[in-house]
Amino acid sequence: MNSPNPSQEQEDILETNKKLNSTSNEVSKNIYNPGQWKNIDDNFGDLIVDNGTIRYNDMQYQKDENNRHFSSFYYQKVMPNGEKYYQRRLVYSKDLDKIVLLLL
Repeated sequence: MNSPNPSQEQEDILETNKKLNSTSNEVSKNIYNPGQWKNIDDNFGDLIVDNGTIRYNDMQYQKDENNRHFSSFYYQKVMPNGEKYYQRRLVYSKDLDKIVLLLL
């Protein structure tokens, strides 16, 4: 069994640290909360793509003045042939109480 090359592993860790350090500390702490994103530069966009987003399933979403609310149902679309397509770019922001579509 091949063990990972320690120097390559160290290089990967250093590269990740460079990405985190080049992104403001405020933003990197809130990577999963689009309501707190101020500016999305290339490094921050890469972090979002690499780490993915958080889904709030089975959550009671707030209702608006028309008694409407977001539902976890919208994270998935069932095609006519029965195939399920997951909407990976949809992200719910608790701070904004809005759904955000990522275009990265």
